[in-house]
Amino acid sequence: MFGKYITITIVCSLLAALGLSSAGDVPPRIEQFRLVDGQDIVGKFIDLAENDTIFARFSAIADSGIEVERVTGGKVVWRTYCKPLGVAHSIYMQQVQVRRSGKHLIIRSDASGGVFSERLDIADGKLVSRTRS
Repeated sequence: MFGKYITITIVCSLLAALGLSSAGDVPPRIEQFRLVDGQDIVGKFIDLAENDTIFARFSAIADSGIEVERVTGGKVVWRTYCKPLGVAHSIYMQQVQVRRSGKHLIIRSDASGGVFSERLDIADGKLVSRTRS
C-alpha cells in the first residue's frame, strides 16, 4: 500500500527536479536565465490581467535568445524560447522589447548582430512568425 505512494512521490520529485509539470507540457527553465540581476540578465513583464503575467528574460550582453513564459495564478501556463541570432563575437549588446498586440505577443531583439522579431500566440505561447534583418 505504501509502495504506491512512495513511487508517486519519487516520480513527482523527479519531474519537479527537471522543471516539468506533471503533464510534462512546460519545458524546464533555461539555466542561464535563472537569476535576473538587471545588468547581465534582464527581466521584463507585461500584466495581461490581475494574476496573469508574461515574463521575458534575456542577457543584455550576450547572444542569448529570450525566454518567455506566461504565469497565471502563480502557475506557469507555458514557457517558450526565442532562439538567438547566432552571433559569434564577444562584443554584444541586446535590447529587447515585449509588447501585446491583440491575441499576440511581439518579442523584438535589436542587437549587435541584427534584429529579430517573433510573434507568439498569447494563449499557448506557440510561434506564429519570426522575421530577421
